[in-house]
Amino acid sequence: AWIFRDMIINDRYGAGKFISADSVDKWALYEISQYCDEFVSNGLGGEEPRFTCNVYLQKPEDAFKVIQSLASVFRAVAYYADGSIVPIQDAPKDPVALFNPANVIAGQFNYAGSSDKTRATVCLVTWNDPTDRYRQAIEYVEDEEGVRNRGVIIKEVTAIGTASRGQAHRFG
Repeated sequence: AWIFRDMIINDRYGAGKFISADSVDKWALYEISQYCDEFVSNGLGGEEPRFTCNVYLQKPEDAFKVIQSLASVFRAVAYYADGSIVPIQDAPKDPVALFNPANVIAGQFNYAGSSDKTRATVCLVTWNDPTDRYRQAIEYVEDEEGVRNRGVIIKEVTAIGTASRGQAHRFG
């Protein structure tokens, strides 16, 4: 979260010539950083922070593309509104409203969602493996029940800034 902020406000290598530090909500980023720093299982018997960022930027890129890529490291999107950059993270939150038959008119729900044919059951996550000189590796993540019910539907994704197999697996 703080690398994300630094990339936005730094005037040498970030977008700081165009965006002031006041344009980024540091308290929203503080809340995001608390979630990122919580220890979770690494899948190998140990624990690690939920999200870490190990990224090497080698060439100039579109500023908004870089900001979005960095936000994706901590499962977020960023948007520009009212002169500010606002990050929104996909993290557990308290429910906003509860729906049940008692508060639904005519007692019927309308459900909407994606087609079963478009829901991935296997995810191939590209990440950078520190045990192999940070070369790209593939983490295979499978939804066993989904494969049994719908077959193998593969989705390939890249976990930007990820140098942990556990984080790559959680990403998938």
